[in-house]
Amino acid sequence: MKIVNLSQREEDWLDWRRQGVTATDAAILLNRSPYKTRWRLWAEKTGYAREVDLSLNPLVRRG
Repeated sequence: MKIVNLSQREEDWLDWRRQGVTATDAAILLNRSPYKTRWRLWAEKTGYAREVDLSLNPLVRRG
């Protein structure tokens, strides 16, 4: 097991998360997400599409 010590929400952490599949992606991969398709996830992970920036969304900002 490789332990990665990165601070959340920093650019290095975001880059690391983009490299693989995370628990956040599980519902998408199981075709259970109403928000994103498997194709869209693939396109974002491979660089064919940009991730939607939700950082200004008030619900996301609240947590």
